[in-house]
Amino acid sequence: MLIPKTIRTFFPFALAVSIAAAAAGSLTEISVHHWYLRLAKPTWTAPSQIFGPVWTFLYASMALAAYLIYKKSGGWETAQGPLTLWGIQLVLNAFWPGCFFALRNPLLGSIEIVILLGFVMATTMAFFRRDRAAG
Repeated sequence: MLIPKTIRTFFPFALAVSIAAAAAGSLTEISVHHWYLRLAKPTWTAPSQIFGPVWTFLYASMALAAYLIYKKSGGWETAQGPLTLWGIQLVLNAFWPGCFFALRNPLLGSIEIVILLGFVMATTMAFFRRDRAAG
């Protein structure tokens, strides 16, 4: 086949994080230039210029970690538990901007991010047990 197996195997994870990033980006775009700019924020709020590079790195790392778990586990059957956690946290990650930015609801965003944090921690622990680099 023209496309190496490594790339064919990595592609679904890269596609999943790309879809999540696109969803998050479009939900953020709804209010970030108007409502968010007027929102009272703490002084330690990160500058807006760092979000693009940081989230690009994070999403790429999430795809690589899932690929490593899939590869180390030998396929979906044995990787199903950790990759299911990964999928849930990816969906929650994509929906957080909808709660916070699109709905303009910091309380709902805070509740959602606490749930997301729980799934990120569970995913990290499950990944770490299988592959330290992925964790």
